[in-house]
Formats: sequence, C-alpha cells, structure tokens
Amino acid sequence: MSVPVAEQFTTSDARDESVLDEIKSRIFGIVFPSHWAEEGIEPPNMASKEKAFDICKHIFEKYNIVPDTIAATKEEGVFIAFDSIAATLNIEAYNDYEAGYIVGDNINKKMIISEDITELNFYESIKKAVQYIYK
Repeated sequence: MSVPVAEQFTTSDARDESVLDEIKSRIFGIVFPSHWAEEGIEPPNMASKEKAFDICKHIFEKYNIVPDTIAATKEEGVFIAFDSIAATLNIEAYNDYEAGYIVGDNINKKMIISEDITELNFYESIKKAVQYIYK
C-alpha cells in the first residue's frame, strides 16, 4: 500500500531526492519479459519512461505518496499502480507519450473513473485520481 514516506528521512530535501531517485531507478530499470518481445510487443521506450517519471514525480511532490507497482505493460509502455484499501489508481504511460488512468473500487470491485491524461488536464486529472483513492 502507498504510504507517506516523509517520516523515513531527517530532511525533506534529502528525502525528496532519495525517493525520487528510487522511483526513477525503478522506472528506467523496468525488466521487459522476453516472451513479450517474441509476441511482437515493444518494450517501454524513453518517452513512456519519461512520462511515467513526470507523473510519479508530481504525485510524490504534491501528495507525498509513491507507487506500489511499476512495470512494463503489454500495451507498450509503463504501468504504475498506487493502492489503498478502498481503491487502486492504475496509470499507464504509453510509448507514444500518451497516458491514462483508471481508478478501481477495491470494495465493490468496479471501475470508478477512467480518463486520458493530457498536457491540458494533467494537474486536474492527477488531483481527481489521487482524491479517489486517498479520501
């Protein structure tokens, strides 16, 4: 589960830098399953990794939460998940630099909202998505 990480470090600047370095390392070090390549699926490219990091960085800096899961996706990009007891926020950043998210209700097992993340609605989309899982 995503939890605030501020209390793990003594200074906020050192904490922020360390946490962001860890997130970046997880994104840029994604392991791509070889059998997906055999199926013709492209691994996450630099555009999807940069977009994924931009999203994670914003969420960490604004809401002080880190992703629970970072992985390659069969849709050719980066998959990011933030979990809470009530809901899960799944974000995908694709190789064409597009992104979207889905918030799922973990209790009633249904989708709450799904939306594309564009440059025009980036901050509003992220705010809306995070508020669903951390009410």
